[in-house]
Amino acid sequence: MVKGYKLQIKGLSILIGIFIHVQFSFSQCSVRSNKGDYTVEISLSLIDVNVLSSAPCPNGYNYNVDIEYNVTYTGTNFPSNGLDNLNGNLTCGNTNLFFHVPSTGGVGTTTTAQNYINQNCQNASPQNLNCNTATLNISYYGGGDGDDIPYQTIDCPPIIPSALDVSFLYSDLSVDAGYATYSWTTASEKNASHFLIERMGENQNWVLVDTVKASGSSDQESHYFIDDKIYTEGVYYYKLREVDNNGDTTFLDLKHINYRPERNLTVVPNPATDKVKILGIEKGDKVVSITTANAQQIDINSLELKANDSTIQLELSEFQKGVYFILLSSGRSVKFVKI
Repeated sequence: MVKGYKLQIKGLSILIGIFIHVQFSFSQCSVRSNKGDYTVEISLSLIDVNVLSSAPCPNGYNYNVDIEYNVTYTGTNFPSNGLDNLNGNLTCGNTNLFFHVPSTGGVGTTTTAQNYINQNCQNASPQNLNCNTATLNISYYGGGDGDDIPYQTIDCPPIIPSALDVSFLYSDLSVDAGYATYSWTTASEKNASHFLIERMGENQNWVLVDTVKASGSSDQESHYFIDDKIYTEGVYYYKLREVDNNGDTTFLDLKHINYRPERNLTVVPNPATDKVKILGIEKGDKVVSITTANAQQIDINSLELKANDSTIQLELSEFQKGVYFILLSSGRSVKFVKI
């Protein structure tokens, strides 16, 4: 069962520095292929305005923007190796901020390509910087059957948010013993109803993990966390949104983990006579060395090794009787006895 918890800390929280964390909302656009077999769906979320100076601001400041992207395909015969071209421009006032999105798509974060200068010393916010327009350049000519996407520029305008009900400080995502723990902290809250925590696995579908009640209206730090059971290995994304008492929703955070449960490394049979199997191998794991109890190295290049994603089989016809230690590329080791 997934449960959410909140801790309240009394006192005054003081933030020093000019790094300014600004929250935005999602925008979405799509492009259909020539023949209509597939559609490219693109969501952009402007997460952070990064002010790149800790000094006082007499003459403006440098900044860039972190952008979360989610590129998915619907339909059939879509580009298995990615698009030929996918990049864009975010317009903040009179400044165009170029950004690149990996042509293979998926979910991730990109940053505008260079530092830009804001000529005044107002707080960095979407309203002050006028970040109200985004375009994407997209193309694909590798279909072979003519089901391509001609080079084109499409509008993908971000939504300009109103003042946030929640002052979001930071979050953390960790995994242990098959449970992902997602925690977050707010500096203050106003008119906040609850938080939504969603998860997306490799099937590219967002599912609601939990709903956690917010403090409501508070000028104190509030701490929250949820535990989420993970059953299979893979990459998992967690998205945090806040819902106010009016039903309006604001995106706050996106994090991901690569869950690879540790498998118990064993050798069977042990002791052995003619062959052994090493069980609990990680995907891509290889035998690095085999050493005797007297620290003598065995030439592994002359051995017959049969491997898959979970086991390695080793023939022992060339081995003398004794104790052996096997070292894997993951750094794990295991011992067996030849009799």
